[in-house]
Amino acid sequence: MSVRTFLAEEIAVNRATRTKFFREGRGFYCAVVKKMLQKLSFDDKVLNDLVVLDPARRNELTCEPIVRLAVRFTPSFDSEALKNEYGVSSGGR
Repeated sequence: MSVRTFLAEEIAVNRATRTKFFREGRGFYCAVVKKMLQKLSFDDKVLNDLVVLDPARRNELTCEPIVRLAVRFTPSFDSEALKNEYGVSSGGR
């Protein structure tokens, strides 16, 4: 809103020029978001497993995302030990 006020009052830009300015700015930001969505892999398994960092979801999570992250970043990790520490048998939640 401050940019609109500045353009209208301080430098007296006409309405058509202001409209074009904001249209072009919006187009730039839309293009940036589109490019980000193309380049970033939002279906990446690691990103999906990072849900374990959300304390609000603690009670609804299984140990599987934690195990997958541990195995991915520490291949020699004992996943059964982690499951046991989490309080889950190998066949349960």
